[in-house]
Parts: sequence; C-alpha cells; structure tokens
Amino acid sequence: MVIEMGLSLFSNAESDHAESVAWAREKLDSKEWLILDTETTGLSTKTSRVVEVAVLDPAGNVVLDTLVNPEIEIPEGARRIHGISNLDVIDSPTIAGIWPDLAAAIENRLVLCYNVNYDKPLLENEAARGGLQPIDAVWQCVMLRYAAYVGEPGFGGYRYQKLPSAGHRAKDDCIATIELIHKMATL
Repeated sequence: MVIEMGLSLFSNAESDHAESVAWAREKLDSKEWLILDTETTGLSTKTSRVVEVAVLDPAGNVVLDTLVNPEIEIPEGARRIHGISNLDVIDSPTIAGIWPDLAAAIENRLVLCYNVNYDKPLLENEAARGGLQPIDAVWQCVMLRYAAYVGEPGFGGYRYQKLPSAGHRAKDDCIATIELIHKMATL
C-alpha cells in the first residue's frame, strides 16, 4: 500500500492553503477515487478491530457499507462513540468475510480517508491477523489536506481539525468527508 501526502511540509500557510484548494478541485474534477471510513473497537491501529466499514464513490454512492463482527467484545467507550453494540454485529460477517468485497472495491484505486494514518494501518493489521492478502491501493489523507487548508499552527506542522459534521458511523463520515472536499474546493 502506498500513501501519498503531497504537502510542502507545512512551509507556508498561504501556499499550503492554496495547494489544498487545488488538490480538492483536482479530486472533484477527476472523480477517480473512493472514500473509505471504518468504525472500530478502539483507538489502537494494532489491537482494534473493525466493526463497520464503508466505501463511497465521489458522488456519494455506496460501494460497500457493512457492519463487521470483530469477534471480540466491543468496549463500552467505543460503543458510546459510534453506537454499534455487540448485538448489532453478532450476525454480521467477519473481516475475513467482507475482505473479498473490500479488496474488489479498492484494489489498485486511489483511496481517500479522513485519517489515513489510522484506517490504513488498521486494515493492514486486520489482514495480518487474519492471514488475508494485503490490499494494494494508493492512499491519501483528507485530514492532512484540511489541516493545511485551515492553516492553524500546531506542533511540527498544522493542527489537525475534527471532521466537520462527523456522525461516527462509517457511511456518514464518508459523506462528511466528500462534503468537506467540496467545501475546500469552493473557498
């Protein structure tokens, strides 16, 4: 899997903002990408398990949207955030069960995530844990682009921004990310 960042290492807020606007416009013009989001059992990319995954095309059409049985208990803290309970996923497919559909959706594609440094390693660890074939895709991070777009200084770069209108469900967060790309392209 490849991650493309493309930022100028946060050197100039004005030019980084302009680069983020140009990036968003290029994405909307090309429409050759997908948005992916996951909901999980926790915050660790090494130990957390997927409980929901969604993939949408640039128009917001669902390519994949499914609950996933993590085969472990969903901690109360995670459930409070996304609202997905153990009962919700008990009859859902496991990650191995949805992996062929996920691979078919994103293999050799450009995949955008709001926090690629979470979703990508999370899925890599799920693959390794389950003996699944890693999915080859090119990944880009909308969160880093949005941080540069906002331009609020932070430690070592720009301060990360929360996803506006995030609902903490995978499909809703994909839609919010698409809306954010549109916002970045028009301002």
